[in-house]
Amino acid sequence: MSKKEKIYIIGGGIVGCTTAFYLTKHPRFDTSKYEIVIIESNNIACAASGKAGGLLASWAFPSKLAQLSFRLHQCLAQKYQGDLNWGYRKLPSANLDVDLTYDNDELTSTSLPPNLNWIDSKNIIKWTKLSGNDSTAQIDPYKFTNFVLQKAIDSHCVNVIYGRVTNININKEHITSYVESLEYIPVKKKTNLHEKSSQINLNPNDKVVLCTGPWISKLLPQCPISGMKAHSITVQPNESLEEGHQLEPYALFNEIKLNDTDFFSPEIYSRRNEIYICGETDKMSDELPDPTKDVEANSTECDKLYKYSSILSPEQIGHGQILKRQACYLPVLNDATSCGPLIGETDTPCLYIASGHACWGINNSCATGKLLSELILDGEATSCNIDKLNPQLYFNVS
Repeated sequence: MSKKEKIYIIGGGIVGCTTAFYLTKHPRFDTSKYEIVIIESNNIACAASGKAGGLLASWAFPSKLAQLSFRLHQCLAQKYQGDLNWGYRKLPSANLDVDLTYDNDELTSTSLPPNLNWIDSKNIIKWTKLSGNDSTAQIDPYKFTNFVLQKAIDSHCVNVIYGRVTNININKEHITSYVESLEYIPVKKKTNLHEKSSQINLNPNDKVVLCTGPWISKLLPQCPISGMKAHSITVQPNESLEEGHQLEPYALFNEIKLNDTDFFSPEIYSRRNEIYICGETDKMSDELPDPTKDVEANSTECDKLYKYSSILSPEQIGHGQILKRQACYLPVLNDATSCGPLIGETDTPCLYIASGHACWGINNSCATGKLLSELILDGEATSCNIDKLNPQLYFNVS
């Protein structure tokens, strides 16, 4: 009996897990012919995939990818009870302009939508509706990532290995280069101790898919993707709402004027049982932390998020309880001609990448996974034209 063709997915975030999921759902996928191995250095959805706000928007970028992914998210939610399993629900979004430079007596309160009663209209000089329930939704990305991974594992051909991939060995002696082996350091989850380096030898037809976010540049230094650090907090709202009522779901993009020169722009998403708040990203970072460890959050940045979001919601956030202070790195493509991401096969056959999603990794995850499954099993992407996202337009591996 011939050996199974293996597909190695490096990175157990939302893109890696949706890729595994859609591979197992592809019509050409045969459990007797293929085996999928996910190699994760920390925990599933431990980085941006588990710490993002979970906003879904058909108007995200790039346009075709976002629209496809928004529909796929909706289909999965309908099929697998996403409302119960990962908090899927549709919601409107709005922009709030806030000015803290006025004296309270000088500013006339702006009338907000009646169902946005957990936001204080004081200091708000303008609000603008950005989108409605037809084009915006939300999920809990940590729950979603783990759910689709489990569905993939249920196919009995997906295995998860915990370890940090340190090197991709490419054989360049032949006319056509190919991935010869992967070097990785296993991680014992219970002790968090590293073992001695191990090597996985690949057959010429085996596939490797890099879904490591900004850490992709550690494996492919030529890849023009960096990380931008972002902080967030989650707050358990004050339990002063009437019994049986929850915070009305909203995605709020806020511009707070602190003085004549300084502004602060937190984003606030109300979830079923908590409020998620994130801030502006830091500058590009060439130095990324050890991927086997959680990213450390700056308490000052988290306190700043809490302070200014409490001004907008003094009752529910200001009198609420901070549940998590956290940080992550968003993968950003360093190219003035494109906003990313990069999805597809590199100039080394059977070596694929999917990274550079910036702030839209959660939204575009489903489309990315589906398109990769088509590229790997069909040889071309058919659900959406992603020619402009081809990695070979931006760098060479060989």
